[in-house]
Amino acid sequence: MTFTQLQALFSSIFGRTGQVSTANIQLFINEGYKRFATLTGCVRGVATLSSVANQPEYSLQSWIDKVSEVYYRGKICTIITEEDLYTEMFNRNYTEGVVGDLSITRAVIKDYDNQAAGASGTLKRLLLYPIPTDGAAATALNLVTGLGTSATTIPVDDASEFAVPYGNFTMGTEIVHYNYKDGTNFYACLRSQEGTTAASPQTADDTVITENDIILKCIKIPSSMATGTDLPTGIDEAYHSTLVDYAISRAFETISKLDESGEYLKKFDRKGVEYLTNLEMSKGEATRQYEWTIYN
Repeated sequence: MTFTQLQALFSSIFGRTGQVSTANIQLFINEGYKRFATLTGCVRGVATLSSVANQPEYSLQSWIDKVSEVYYRGKICTIITEEDLYTEMFNRNYTEGVVGDLSITRAVIKDYDNQAAGASGTLKRLLLYPIPTDGAAATALNLVTGLGTSATTIPVDDASEFAVPYGNFTMGTEIVHYNYKDGTNFYACLRSQEGTTAASPQTADDTVITENDIILKCIKIPSSMATGTDLPTGIDEAYHSTLVDYAISRAFETISKLDESGEYLKKFDRKGVEYLTNLEMSKGEATRQYEWTIYN
């Protein structure tokens, strides 16, 4: 259902014309969208960063709700708590013998109080241990002619130090995904990734390209729907009306109809649990089908 259709459904069910403004209807539906997405983890994405030599901590994008996997230079990291990391570091420094395998990078995801930086709310930060001693690989454009914003082959001085055969890099303010590479070219590139925009045609032959050697698989906080044709991306259409249940709960709350508000909120939460149950069942069925294929 589009944003316009969701608003129309709200009006047909709530039926109290004039008691809730259009702006609040839109706000409440978007609140439901974000709450359903974070409750169920149904909106997923990938974020990438570039490591910096001797830098242990990195600020993460504001749209990240949870991180499920972290990769550093093509190898999966072990996600642990900050407390467990400090315990390991203490044991390594003050006990005899080998403690842990330092060939496996540890990753800690922690909340960071953004108010100290003059902004509101919290962001998430990534801490890597052992601390990277070398920064991400970097090279420069090697242009004969200008590089257009839709170019899919990107020539460079030297791509050999980039750790993975396919991945992301940062070129100016743009993040680009490449599907394969050789010594001096990145091929089948997808431009304007992770919400970035391709800059005007590149003409500087020495524009720096830096490998995004940290990869995070994430559950996203979705962007708000704004135009009438926007869709609640990531949510199965069978559950789109659930966002209206949440919006109606909020609308009843604003006019002090708390019993009615509570009923619609319970309906919303039940749908979220149902979604998760169906998701786990479908995963189980996929696993059973895979095992049947392997063992029969």
